[in-house]
Amino acid sequence: MSDKDKEYIPYLTDQELSYLIEDTEKNMMVAAPPDMAGELLDKIEAFEKKRESDRQQKVIEYRHFCIRVSVAVAAAIAIICVAPMVSSGLRSPLSDQFVSMKTDAGTQIPSREDVLAKEKIPQREEVVKNDIPTKEAILSKNGITDSIRDSHLISDAYSRNNDR
Repeated sequence: MSDKDKEYIPYLTDQELSYLIEDTEKNMMVAAPPDMAGELLDKIEAFEKKRESDRQQKVIEYRHFCIRVSVAVAAAIAIICVAPMVSSGLRSPLSDQFVSMKTDAGTQIPSREDVLAKEKIPQREEVVKNDIPTKEAILSKNGITDSIRDSHLISDAYSRNNDR
């Protein structure tokens, strides 16, 4: 730091500051810098141009959104109109039969017994043939290690049943 920086700058007291403000308001008019008006007008013009370009960008985005929605609606209507004609030749992946959207197609719907005869449904004894402890038996244990052991027994028995 130089000696000028260290030099003491006296500040005005409150009374002196009040007098300076009063005197300035009564006697002197301070003029704005000459280039201030031009700078302000340039800033205002730049702000208005940016605001206009933002508005135009929003209008363009809105039009793109409307076009996308219109195309989606048109596609949905086309699918609804074309689906009955296309679906007449579709095959069912379950029965290898043709699927028709017409109610009077003449295809016979299989009965419940026919469907159950094709599928092998296990009996209750096959599903619950291992000795799995009940909830009450597990909760009657006193220690946490017993509960952990029993939970492993249940999960092991369940995995053995599902592996078959």
